[in-house]
Amino acid sequence: MKMLGNNFIGLRTPVVLMSIISILLLFYTATKQLQFNHIQQLALLLVLFFNFGFYSCSLFQQPQIYTYLIVCLIIFLHFNVQGKSKHFIIGFLSSYIVFHNYILDAFILGGIGLFYLFSLIKKEIDIRSFSNFVVGNLAAISVFLIYLKFNNFTILSYLEVYMDHGGGSKSTHIANVGGFVKSIYMSITQVGTTNFLRFSPLLMVLGILIAISQIFKTKINIEPKVREFNRMFIFTFIVCLVQLLFIQSYAYKKLIVLEPFILLYILFNFKHIFELQNRNWSLIIKLGIVIFGFLLSIHFLRLGFNENFWFTSFQRPYANLDTWMIMLLLIAVIAGVVLILFKRLNIQLFLLLVFIPNFIFTAHYYYITATFNNRTICQNLQKHANNAMIVKGMGHYYNYYNTMKIGQNEMFYFDKKYLDSSNQFLNNNLNAYGFSKFHIHQIDSDSMQTFKNNLEANGKKIVFLYELPRKNIVLTPL
Repeated sequence: MKMLGNNFIGLRTPVVLMSIISILLLFYTATKQLQFNHIQQLALLLVLFFNFGFYSCSLFQQPQIYTYLIVCLIIFLHFNVQGKSKHFIIGFLSSYIVFHNYILDAFILGGIGLFYLFSLIKKEIDIRSFSNFVVGNLAAISVFLIYLKFNNFTILSYLEVYMDHGGGSKSTHIANVGGFVKSIYMSITQVGTTNFLRFSPLLMVLGILIAISQIFKTKINIEPKVREFNRMFIFTFIVCLVQLLFIQSYAYKKLIVLEPFILLYILFNFKHIFELQNRNWSLIIKLGIVIFGFLLSIHFLRLGFNENFWFTSFQRPYANLDTWMIMLLLIAVIAGVVLILFKRLNIQLFLLLVFIPNFIFTAHYYYITATFNNRTICQNLQKHANNAMIVKGMGHYYNYYNTMKIGQNEMFYFDKKYLDSSNQFLNNNLNAYGFSKFHIHQIDSDSMQTFKNNLEANGKKIVFLYELPRKNIVLTPL
């Protein structure tokens, strides 16, 4: 930001660069392993660049984009680097994801750790390779502990940051067998409704068909590196489901980190689709597969916009899917399944069916109908709040394009339960914090009016009021 300025370009440019690196790592790994021709390479590149879920993720400073890059790097190392030193690097990166980036990505460390333990037991790696992996993990943890020491943090305070950050995570209490069954269902649902699968349900349908084909132990020869990758993905996926049994944290957006595994799993095992196509299915089985693909997709797409389901269970996705989006995605799923049954689906057509809806979504929302409301808000704040102090409510989000400053205590905020309290509560707290300007976060219009009346009753004049669809900002002198 020192180079590009206090603006969203300065904030997001590093994320865009990391996203491009992730795409190149995936592209290189896939094309080298599968020996794609030029048409297949172009199709894959278009899918990677116009993947709507990843495109959305790659525009914001979120820890998931860092995890996504590290996952791509781990997969790249697995396929393209030889020697025992790579196991140390993979170990270091696996723990780095958890301790230096985002602790609730622990399922990745757990899955890769189980993969290495399984490989050691099966004698597919030697004890030295396994030891290098363990030492790499210990090295990342040691660096993390040193960081905590020099920044006056404890492990407990570090955990509290993640477990109490405004509802971002939610624990699940399993009281009985029924609750356990429901938790299993919800765990699977959290994965099925994650954004990148909602925008590409064909990935989910083909992934399940490939997994079913592998369960029946088909006679397809799988290269050793691909077989190892499949195990790494399966272990990671299972640990992810187990973790979701007990705690969720906006899984619909944060499980984007599984996308490199799922996409490459389908591409590397696409020959199982060919094997399915060569079977002589009866008409009933063919209709059953079509209905399965349709019902599975519509089920998770329906959950994606069912507000009652999310509000009574876990967190609800940020945005609902428009009807035209759902119809386009269902057409792609049905087309893919029908092509399988008529023995016509190949990698090029598969990538095309993923690309078309994602390209349309990306073009529509980020170019054709794009707006820049947040930038305008931040610029307008400068006109009324030069050198103002912001308290709570993602305060750092509002100090771009202006000279507003973030208060030391960002955890202090007003919401409806405080507004229903006495005027004395408001008066004491406003004076105690001594801010000349402050930020009110996520209160409705009635609560805003109540707050305004309380301030005016105590002789405090409102100098600026900026209302947003979901947030209200009030600036007032004390």
